Amino acid sequence: MSTDEFVARSHVLHRAFAERPSKIVAGDGISLILENGKRVIDASCGPSVSCLGHSQPEIFEAITNHLRDDIAYVYSGSPYTNGATEELADLLLADKPGGLSKAIFVNSGSEATDTALKLAVQYWHERGQPKRTHFIGRKQSYHGNTIGALCVSGHESRREFYQEFMSPNVSFVDPCYAYRMKHKGESDEAFVQRLAKQFEDEILRIGPHLVAAFIAETVSGTTLGCLPAVPGYFRAIRDICDKYDILLILDEVSTKKKNILKSDFEFGFALLTFSRLFVEWVKQVPCMHGNKKKFEVLIFKQLVKPLVVALYRYREFYYIRKSLMHFPLDLEVSLMATLFKYVIRAYNPFEKLNTDTD
Repeated sequence: MSTDEFVARSHVLHRAFAERPSKIVAGDGISLILENGKRVIDASCGPSVSCLGHSQPEIFEAITNHLRDDIAYVYSGSPYTNGATEELADLLLADKPGGLSKAIFVNSGSEATDTALKLAVQYWHERGQPKRTHFIGRKQSYHGNTIGALCVSGHESRREFYQEFMSPNVSFVDPCYAYRMKHKGESDEAFVQRLAKQFEDEILRIGPHLVAAFIAETVSGTTLGCLPAVPGYFRAIRDICDKYDILLILDEVSTKKKNILKSDFEFGFALLTFSRLFVEWVKQVPCMHGNKKKFEVLIFKQLVKPLVVALYRYREFYYIRKSLMHFPLDLEVSLMATLFKYVIRAYNPFEKLNTDTD
């Protein structure tokens, strides 16, 4: 494999050696702007979590105001606090969701996982049960890149290279993956009961007096396809944790408290978001000049097909995935393509383009 000349010269350890990365020079809303002037739609929002857009004036204003009128940084280990930290914690936890009342702010999801694991161990030390150091995770899960987070992640290919570092104090149970793991004719309720029994059996196998916590993603990341659990699953898990006095750690990097689509209204909002993405794309193809056939071919090749595949891969449409969980892949993609066809019709782009024919 040959190494690209730019990558070889660069002091950055790029992820791919053979391919030169495109250079981004600016951002504008949903678009990334390359040094050659090309605009690329940031459809996956970076790693699926950067949802604020690029070059947003209100964000610039908030940052500059804070830097001018407040303190830029306060070390969390010092005997000090600051207004921004207190306000953010109040915003997140003022209503004490699920009984949560305290926050620790860190720099990444991996660091958050490591902090949660260490807090769990310290909690049991404070309660006089220092032998509780075993964690139960789920297969095909991912909680971060650091060694501690990787220890409780059930993604085998990412763990394989570092097996010698993986803790023996971790075991795994099946994820709540109804599409692949439900038995024929099995109801959601029976599926939940089976997974709950597996979890309880694992606790009993290890010994409840040794188990510190169970860790799971409320909506899994890309290692399992942004998959929501079937109704009743986390209630059953919570009940078992309470029964054996085990801590429950929920990794919500894909949900961020309010990001799961829970209703038709929120589904409609997601549809509107991607409809706007389509409109932004339409503005960039005035060369079609109203040629309907050419436009439809371009739409399918350059927008609908790749975007549908990308959406399926990243599972941005959680609500759709939940309702289509028992459908085969080709039917899911077909239905999503139909969805975008209605988006196109709803916005009637030919009213926005030059109607002169070639």
